[in-house]
Amino acid sequence: MFGSTGSRTGLTFRLTILISILSILLFTVPTRAESKEAPSKTPAPVIGIDFGDSYTRVAVKINATVRVLADGDGERSIPSYVALTEEAFLVGKAAKDYLKVQPERVIFDFSNFLGQTFEEVKEKLERKPYEIFDNVGVLTVRVPQGRVAGKTEYSIEEALSKFFVGVKSFVETALGQEMKEVVLPVPSYFNERKRAALKNAVELAGLTVLRMPTAPVVAAMAYGFGLQTNGPIEAYHILVHDIGGQNHDVSVLELEEGVFDLLGNAHTHGEAGAAFTAAVMGLLLEQNDEEEFFHLFKNSKDFLQYDANLEQAKHDLFHQVTDKVEIDIPGLKGTIARSDLEDEIMSNSNPGALIEKALTKANLTNEDIDYVILVGGSSRISIMREVAEGFFGTAPFFDYNVDPAEAVAVGAAIQAHILSDDGNLPLLNVEVVGSAIGVQTIEEQGTILVESYSIIPVSRSKIFTTVHDSQQELTIQLFEQRLADEIPERVESDDDRYERRVIGIMRLSELPAAPRGKVKIEVTLEIDRYYNLRAQASHVETGNIVSLTLENGPPYGDKPGPEVLGIPEGSEVALVRDEAVKHDEL
Repeated sequence: MFGSTGSRTGLTFRLTILISILSILLFTVPTRAESKEAPSKTPAPVIGIDFGDSYTRVAVKINATVRVLADGDGERSIPSYVALTEEAFLVGKAAKDYLKVQPERVIFDFSNFLGQTFEEVKEKLERKPYEIFDNVGVLTVRVPQGRVAGKTEYSIEEALSKFFVGVKSFVETALGQEMKEVVLPVPSYFNERKRAALKNAVELAGLTVLRMPTAPVVAAMAYGFGLQTNGPIEAYHILVHDIGGQNHDVSVLELEEGVFDLLGNAHTHGEAGAAFTAAVMGLLLEQNDEEEFFHLFKNSKDFLQYDANLEQAKHDLFHQVTDKVEIDIPGLKGTIARSDLEDEIMSNSNPGALIEKALTKANLTNEDIDYVILVGGSSRISIMREVAEGFFGTAPFFDYNVDPAEAVAVGAAIQAHILSDDGNLPLLNVEVVGSAIGVQTIEEQGTILVESYSIIPVSRSKIFTTVHDSQQELTIQLFEQRLADEIPERVESDDDRYERRVIGIMRLSELPAAPRGKVKIEVTLEIDRYYNLRAQASHVETGNIVSLTLENGPPYGDKPGPEVLGIPEGSEVALVRDEAVKHDEL
């Protein structure tokens, strides 16, 4: 987070809730209302949805034109908020405005909680006005009991589904057609469990998710990459620098023969738009009495107005409307210069280091990059563009016909159009598995079968052997693995060790008695385009097979119990040994 030292650091930490985004779109959806199907003779188009930490944007491509949908006031960004009130649920600006009425009913910051356990997020809960608790392993929101008896508890996915019901209603009003199918991009750092949770929330809203491509890939498509239909198709290396409301993400893509491959990614939570707004607040507090301001702020019902003023000041400075801005609101009065704000941001973040980390993971240097794309609303600030230009020695590829805040939604709409009715373009492989998947071997080591960022569908096999003489049964543990710094809840750690969690266990029995290393077991992992994982282990000689299927991707963080998997508690069965390592027992 941003702020100089001492109280400034604590200040920005406490204000993350309040200064994350501008209030934009207003619409209300009654709790029991069902959207009416508008009569239309044309097929319903597939919609592209960019569900962001702070804003959600929706786009559709009809014929040759991509349209980012706007409301009656011309606003094209929906705050990613939902308010669960007594009589109705509110979405977007209406939900955010409801913070002034009953903040404990307003749910936001969904990305932090999707696919997570209570233990993983409990330290973040004290900064939220709503209540979250562990309901038998399911993160659940509890809202106050109102005058009207009704539901008071919603899983995170149920609460988010209300948001997508509102989005669906908005789109149907804008297009005059029923909305049925969507393309839903996800960030590179989303693991399979987060993907599954988001997909479930959208499906609970009555929508079908056709694809969940990786966001930087569809952003590249928005700028025209991968859409060539004739002539030689060149190979490119593209760096996508995405700075949104809460997250800062750098991805390295390779595009060859019309197929994208994600080579490397680096991500941090916090060094993005909300933190830049916090920097504005920090500079103002240096010119005012902090204690007096917090007294006014705590007792004010107009705290969203503070947010709007700070966001406007940031916008004017970053878009070079002016070199200085004057702010005069209760408790905060002063002047901020663009140069001071840029210095404040750069003293608390290191976008160059994030770029280097992504390049290192991709085994490339800055000289290997052909194009740099800036994506996300906060990427429009001049200092971030200057960092990219300084790092690569050339101005980034930047198409001003595409709003960087809308690039992911536009790219999703392009892919949706390809899926629905565009026969002139191939369907590109643009989905990858976010985490490495492997088999646990002895002494707490493991062997990766499916590398992270592998394009799906994918299938990998490997031969393993027994570790004991006369071993007639064994367990095969499947794990998901990521670098510790790729996990959002651990991004502040300098620990680059791998974090590994068991996602499934198979038991293979009735093996022939033989010396260790003689019995061979082939393990195959297959992940289809819907992120369903199927694992199979077979004894090479007898054909004895055991299999396991995990739908919608591995349940990250869950460790199946032996009673669920049919493994007797207390039974001693050995793990396998990777045959490729020969005599080294991993």
